[in-house]
This record gives sequence, structure tokens and C-alpha cells, in this order.
Amino acid sequence: MNYLDVANLQGIIMKSYLFGFLLLIFSMNSIASVVLYGDIEDRGAGFYQLTNNQPKAKTDAYLESELGLNSGAFDEIAKSLDGSGTDLSANATYGSAMTDALEISFGEVFSFDWTLSGATTSDFERENFRDFAFISLNLVDNSDNTLFSDIYSFADVLNNPNGSLSASDNFTWMATGSGTLAYTIGLMDANNFIPIIESSVIESSLNISNIHVVPLPGAIWLFTFGLVGLFGIKKRA
Repeated sequence: MNYLDVANLQGIIMKSYLFGFLLLIFSMNSIASVVLYGDIEDRGAGFYQLTNNQPKAKTDAYLESELGLNSGAFDEIAKSLDGSGTDLSANATYGSAMTDALEISFGEVFSFDWTLSGATTSDFERENFRDFAFISLNLVDNSDNTLFSDIYSFADVLNNPNGSLSASDNFTWMATGSGTLAYTIGLMDANNFIPIIESSVIESSLNISNIHVVPLPGAIWLFTFGLVGLFGIKKRA
């Protein structure tokens, strides 16, 4: 292979490398600033701690209004935690939330790590003060058509392992289309208004980190191909 051929190959590989790199960057870029509601500590490097501590935590009605949710949306989640949706005594009270938006393509995965910690391991208290973490997702295309919209609980203190104050996992959601994904992650205090312990407060916390979009395989392939090609040329030279 002569010098001209090597130069041409190097140019092609560099373009592939740069194209793959740009795809990776753009697929993970947030397009808005994170907005915080309630008792939230921004610890930097994409790590947030949410609590339902009063008086900083916001009422469920306040959060529903600020987030553009239907009135009673959090109460409906609280009532559905037992799996039947008929727990009419369940009630959402105070909570905190963070919201942001990003660009995502069909098939890409929105992901973050979470840890939900309760203040008690008592099954009685966890059943009657079933604090929960929630996610709201709203995906719209470039014409502002709604492609996906939902809000639900992805964790609650009753489901923490027996004898443990906390549980950790990774949340993932695969995009059903391409566009702008507005998301809200939050923590809500809930109780069943049992008269004996009606005035009690069980405080919980939710740690969120590593919020990102897993890019399409094509972007990864181009990025890797560019790195391997550049390494091979440098080695032969």
C-alpha cells in the first residue's frame, strides 16, 4: 500500500470516527436544564437526592399543577400499589420531583440508576405509609405529536428486601419513536390514614444518578471502527 492509499484510508477512517463520535454526543445531550421541585439536593456529576421531608417537600396538588398532570394523578398511583387499584384509603401527600428533556431516537434506551431508602423495616408501617418513586414520560415528535405518555411508580418502600431499609436497581425505557422526551422522576409520601397513626410521618429518600440515553448500535460501531482503524494505521507506520 503506497502513501496515497494510506492517506485516503486514514481520511475515511477519520470521518467515520468523527461521525460516530458526534452521534454518541448528540444522542446523550440534554436539551433543557433540570428543574427541581421540593426537597432535592444536587450533589453534582448527575447525582441527585430527593426526599419527602417537610416543610421543603411540595404537596401532591402543587406538583400535579407544576408538572401538568391531571388532578389526583398521584392518588391514583398510591391506590394502585397493592395491584388491585381499589385501595381507596391510599393517599399521596408530599413529595419532590426533578424534570428535564432530551432528544432520543427510536430504539434507544433512556436509563438511570436509583436507590430508594425508607425510614423503617416494619411491614406494618411500610404497608400503611407506602412511599413510592415515580416516573413520568412524555415523548413528542418534531411536529409536537404525542408518541408516548405515561406516569407510574417504578419502586415503593414495601417492596424493599426483607429487613433492608433500601433497594437499588437500574431503570430502563426503550423509545417507541424519535423526538423529544420530557421526563420527571420523583418521590411521593403516601399513607392509608389509619386513625391511630394518622399524624405519623415516615420519611424516605430517593437517589438518582447516571441519567443517560444508550445510543443506537450504529453509532457505537462507527465510533469503535474509527478507533481501531486509527490504531492500526499508527501501528503500521
